[in-house]
Amino acid sequence: ICDTNACTVRETKYTFVSREVSAFELQMPIPSEKQNILLFLERSKMKILKKYSFIFIWIGCLFGYSFYGFGTSVFLIVIIPLSIILRPIKNLHTEFLSLTLHSYLAFLTRVLLPVTQVYKIKEISGFEKLPRDIPSVYVANHQGKLDGPFLLGILKNTSAVMKIKYASLPIYSSLVKHLDFVSIDQYSRKDIERSYFQAKQVILGGKNLLIFPEGTRSISGRLLPFNNFAFKIAHDVNVRIIPIIIYSNG
Repeated sequence: ICDTNACTVRETKYTFVSREVSAFELQMPIPSEKQNILLFLERSKMKILKKYSFIFIWIGCLFGYSFYGFGTSVFLIVIIPLSIILRPIKNLHTEFLSLTLHSYLAFLTRVLLPVTQVYKIKEISGFEKLPRDIPSVYVANHQGKLDGPFLLGILKNTSAVMKIKYASLPIYSSLVKHLDFVSIDQYSRKDIERSYFQAKQVILGGKNLLIFPEGTRSISGRLLPFNNFAFKIAHDVNVRIIPIIIYSNG
């Protein structure tokens, strides 16, 4: 015994199922009980992953940054004593710090962080064609905090131009002091002139120079207006400008 609405729904459902079975029963095998169970488990798995995906993301980030902190600590513990020992020998000290920084950044950005799923590298191409004979000015777009470390882990014998607010921090100040990194205050004409002269000396000394001509990170992903700092230096010192494109969807 049922009311009119319930009977109508039941009849409609029955008619729909009847048509579906009659249309496909000769074309598709009926799933076995094992296949139904596997399908149910797969759907349940997807629902759980979707529901708790943010937890897995947080765990992955925590794991990755923990390794990052651990690696940095080990790096400093090992490098600082060796740096102090080699400090009296200026050329050897500089070469040691440069090689150490390059190796550390290469390991950090191309091995440790990708393995811990902090980010994924899709493609690195074109760097095998870079000139090795004379210094160059590398210009790149700027999208994320790891752009500089990532590129310095690939580009050998390369210094970089950084904002003065970063250069005042302990680790970055040592890069400016010992590895010919150039700090710049883009709001001070006097400091721009000082940075320009220093950058020229870095190139004339045989090193490449990495510059982000936008002057800051682009949050939207679109290119910001370029400063002419990099192009003026390359023109005056008569070296090549090599563009680098960084693409990130995160």
